[in-house]
Amino acid sequence: MNSRFPDGHVFLVAEADGQIGFGHLAEIRAIRQMLPASSCRAFALGAFVAAFADVEWLPAISQMIEMIRSGRPEVVVWSLRRDSWKPLWPRIAAASNARHVWIADTDDDCPPVDLLIAPALQSAAAESKRGVLRGPRYFPIERRNIPEFVPFHARRRDVLLTLGGADRSRATPRLLPALGNVASTVVIGPGFAHAPRVRELAAKHGVAVIENQDGLLPLLAEHRMVISAGGNTLYEAAVTGTPALVAWEDPHEQRQGEAFASAGAARVVGRGVDIEPEQMKQAIAGFLRIDEWQRAAEAARRLIDGRGAARIAEAVEQLAGRPAEARILL
Repeated sequence: MNSRFPDGHVFLVAEADGQIGFGHLAEIRAIRQMLPASSCRAFALGAFVAAFADVEWLPAISQMIEMIRSGRPEVVVWSLRRDSWKPLWPRIAAASNARHVWIADTDDDCPPVDLLIAPALQSAAAESKRGVLRGPRYFPIERRNIPEFVPFHARRRDVLLTLGGADRSRATPRLLPALGNVASTVVIGPGFAHAPRVRELAAKHGVAVIENQDGLLPLLAEHRMVISAGGNTLYEAAVTGTPALVAWEDPHEQRQGEAFASAGAARVVGRGVDIEPEQMKQAIAGFLRIDEWQRAAEAARRLIDGRGAARIAEAVEQLAGRPAEARILL
């Protein structure tokens, strides 16, 4: 991709910690891959996590204002979860003449920005308007790591249990006993405060353990299904054609899981901390039937092509260099 930033650069900013997880950080890292390295700086707002030492860590969004003021980027791309930006946005907007891009599920609760990226599956059919790019074709995934589709019988393992980078509600230990009778793997994320308990239960039930995995795509491609909390992993599962069972943690993840279920790519089992192991065993058995699996895998692959990061990068480059315009109030 030809850079349009010969004299400037892009700031990519995400929140990441043991409470909200690391999905937002994965989004900006995917976009960074599609832009010239010399033009980008990626920032994570939160306490430093060694697994993601390739980004610059700042303790809070207030420190980001000074970085924008001194660095004077042409474009700032934001992927945030909390609303700590609200009282600070006038200062953020005044810190430079940067264009601002916001990644969020919906138009709600968004500051005045130049471009909104709404990649959620449930946004795909919403009415479009100027300054908004909608639907899963804009979901940013690390494209260079996407494996070829692997058919059912060629996948080496059955179930991948991965409930985000933090698993704040600690549903992983509750669901692990459901995996003892199939070839399974559990992922321990960098924010797991309960990692020792997960290791103990995994050993007891014969479940393989992967820790601090940087990217799930290769793992997803070698498992026949994934148990997900309903966040970004659903998009990664879809691009690898991996059916998902959703054990959601937060209401927005429930809604996203239901959108994927409506498309035929997933089933919502329930709230993770409320699911009984026997209930999860039955859900797993259903997706291990090859006819059920093939229908879900085909539906998943129709949802997303994995080129969202490239599309966002192209939009960012187009946004830079435009004459000054009034920001779009969303």
